[in-house]
Amino acid sequence: EQGSPSAIVAVAILRAGGWLPGGGLSPDRPGALATLRSPAVAAYPVATALHDLFSSGPRSSAECLSVLREHAGRGDPTALWALGVCRKLGPSFAPGLPPQNREEAFALLRRAAEQGHAVAQSNLGVAYTNGEGTDRDFSAAAVWFRTAAEQGLAQAQFNLGTIYENGHGVERNLANAAEWYRRAAEQGDANGQFFLGQCYQMGFGVERNLPMAAEWFHRAADQGHAQARDALSSARPPCSFSGCPFLAADGSQFCALHG
Repeated sequence: EQGSPSAIVAVAILRAGGWLPGGGLSPDRPGALATLRSPAVAAYPVATALHDLFSSGPRSSAECLSVLREHAGRGDPTALWALGVCRKLGPSFAPGLPPQNREEAFALLRRAAEQGHAVAQSNLGVAYTNGEGTDRDFSAAAVWFRTAAEQGLAQAQFNLGTIYENGHGVERNLANAAEWYRRAAEQGDANGQFFLGQCYQMGFGVERNLPMAAEWFHRAADQGHAQARDALSSARPPCSFSGCPFLAADGSQFCALHG
């Protein structure tokens, strides 16, 4: 639902947290505020409350949370998700928020997820994976990651890839892992790009292809992915192995793969 108020609010929150695929890995509060000033959400109280929360606007954080709680109480999935994020992260997400409460956050995220909110579904998968506000349950995490991934959410596609790579809650399947990394990578998810590069580098779930690995590492590095940058660090000379696109390991003429 690109352009809908709920989609615009989702983009703003993801941008504020630095979680937007293709948008780099750092929080972008000015970008979030600009998104929340879109005319399409001018009449949506959840958006205006978040704008005031992020900008230290005319309303206090308590007043902004009150608006979110009011709309969450009406069953608005976007308000439920936004409130869940605020309760999960607390002041680290926006100054003035009360201390985090992961049990409350989990309950809010679950209500939003059950209404089909894709990002809440992915967040719920993370909560089950890490045991945040609930017992750790990899099988439940896999279910929610898949539910969100099938809606096209890049971060869930990446997370589902890691589930398959590690065999957490599902049977280990490297081909499935590489496919879900690919879907995330093609949407600009830097983690997906780096992990897909590793799949090509090592031949995990795909045919080994070093030039393709290097291409995906470059795409991730261009977004600031530290591990991808390390893999392509200009401080090291090229690997001396014939045709290898990687850089030599420290103190060696060969990369880690050929050393």
